[in-house]
Amino acid sequence: FSSMFPMDPYNLRLERGLSQSHFPHRFVTAVVYDLPFGKGKPLLNGRRLASYLAGGWQASSIITLQSGDQVWIQQPANTARTFSRQFRPNLVGNPVLPQDDRTLERWFNIGAFQAPPPLTLGSSNKFPNVQGPGLANVDFSMIRSFPLPGREEMRLELRGDFFNLLNRTNFSPPSGQFGTPNFGRITAARLARTIQLGLKFWF
Repeated sequence: FSSMFPMDPYNLRLERGLSQSHFPHRFVTAVVYDLPFGKGKPLLNGRRLASYLAGGWQASSIITLQSGDQVWIQQPANTARTFSRQFRPNLVGNPVLPQDDRTLERWFNIGAFQAPPPLTLGSSNKFPNVQGPGLANVDFSMIRSFPLPGREEMRLELRGDFFNLLNRTNFSPPSGQFGTPNFGRITAARLARTIQLGLKFWF
């Protein structure tokens, strides 16, 4: 999930740490529900027009609750003057702020990182357990099937998909680029609510 190049190929112990795909908590559930209306269903199965309009609908949803992404700490300026493709600052304190102290302008303790002296390598891990904001998302779909007369094996499927149905602002991880103005700041968010309509022909 991240670059495999080590900071010092002669000291791989500096690469020990958490994975970028480390999420301490993740909950995902999917629900599919056939609405009880129309032909062969408990409700509105005897009224032709109502049965036709309300029948054949299916609702589905995917709910995701997840801890934040791991923040990749980097230092763009290689002051060690090596051929390393990766460089990191020194870790001199606890970078994790109490939850009440986190803001979009300062999500983690940037004072926990310092530039290493010239011609030396930094001591920070790639991922020193600094997590970005968590994710809470609800996707929802409504699907309607239309059987084609005289063609039992064929049908049309009309669907509407709502991604991030509740239009919740899920912020992206803060910048981990040490020595830049945005270090420790959150400057972006994931996609807002997106609606997609589709028509599928089954045969």
